[in-house]
Amino acid sequence: MNRQRLLPLILAGLLAVAPAGLHAQDDAEAQAAETKGELEAAAEQAQPGGTPRVAMPTGPVPTTPVATPPGATPTPAPAAGTSDPARRATGQNLMLRLTPENMPDTQNMDVIEGAEFTTDILLVNPVNRPVDHVRVVIDFNPAYFSPMAINDSPIQDQIAGGMPRALVDRARGQIIYEADLDPPLGRLAGPMIFVRWQALKPVFFSPITFGRDRQGRFSDLFREEESILGETYEQGDGTVSMTITVIPADPDEARIMAEDPHLYLGSSERVGGVELSIEPPARTPRVGEEFTLDIVLDNRAHSQLDGISLLIQYDSSVVQILDDDRDNWITLGTNIHDGSFRNTFPFDYHMANAVYPIRGQIEYRVGTSTPQDLIGIHGTFARIRARALAPTAGTTLKFLFSPRPGSRTTSATYLGQDVLGETRVRNDGVRGVYFPILP
Repeated sequence: MNRQRLLPLILAGLLAVAPAGLHAQDDAEAQAAETKGELEAAAEQAQPGGTPRVAMPTGPVPTTPVATPPGATPTPAPAAGTSDPARRATGQNLMLRLTPENMPDTQNMDVIEGAEFTTDILLVNPVNRPVDHVRVVIDFNPAYFSPMAINDSPIQDQIAGGMPRALVDRARGQIIYEADLDPPLGRLAGPMIFVRWQALKPVFFSPITFGRDRQGRFSDLFREEESILGETYEQGDGTVSMTITVIPADPDEARIMAEDPHLYLGSSERVGGVELSIEPPARTPRVGEEFTLDIVLDNRAHSQLDGISLLIQYDSSVVQILDDDRDNWITLGTNIHDGSFRNTFPFDYHMANAVYPIRGQIEYRVGTSTPQDLIGIHGTFARIRARALAPTAGTTLKFLFSPRPGSRTTSATYLGQDVLGETRVRNDGVRGVYFPILP
């Protein structure tokens, strides 16, 4: 397989890479086995308590995952992407899968701290449907992995104009790759794209997942602007993600991980970068119609987080908030809905959930005793059900902030510390919604 076309990711914030930045490596497959052997030998020779003597290659990356040390606890099941990892493409469904390099039947991978490794992005296309546009959004925890390069050589001859779009946001932990394909892509014998990484520090397991970008766009495949990934009526469906275990390079520390993996469960101790948003209705409502607005928590910054407070302002003369307390913990009065999202967002403290139509406000407060459950999480955690009352060119639902300590406000916190948006900037990290209502 031609694995010579690399899109280098410069070690700096957010970067677009043009084809002019491409570079090649020769004899990658032959040299990779030698590199893997050097890494395994170096790990064995590491001095207890000292700096591991791991030879970092300047050529190709290791292509085979390093074996788990004897006695290690088996690697956990793969992280859930946006669909069940056991799901298989049937009929005309297409899938995207993240796997270790050259290991298409597993979603788990073990690597040594400091080593480089490669993951494949596989296109499962059982009926050879043509794909003329691809968008891949990959989320990862930047505390444990750093992307080194994207290689799209399997599809380079079909990239329209030779101009893919590759972005990496190391602080956020996200890679975005997008390209038009002409002629369209069909069934592939191997990976569509692969990504080279470096393992930064030990962790028992940490996911690399298909996600969505800041505009809410999921990883997707298209034919003539129509999504053909997974079940087409369900955004984000049709993907299978993977997990990585980073084994300490020091043999003594590796034995500790094998004996007590709970010491390496992956708290990154990062704070800040959490975002809250209200998504617009699926279609523009008309007067008298009901519609829903999703409230989304985005913690792909992998911040510590143990509490969320919402204070949302709306115009009660044009929008009526309806009671929706199915499976809610709080059911008194008029409530927004959160009962359907408890499995994904396991908040165990529910302090407020109330709608005040006279003043046109929604108040909502929840917290958790297990903040590690919210690290890296992203999705809808509450939903507003509403009815359109009057036509308008545009109405707004916006987050409100208060400077007074102890007063009702919008916030995301950890141990009382602000983690919403940039921690040095007040009242950021939120996005309300503006939409019209038709007669």
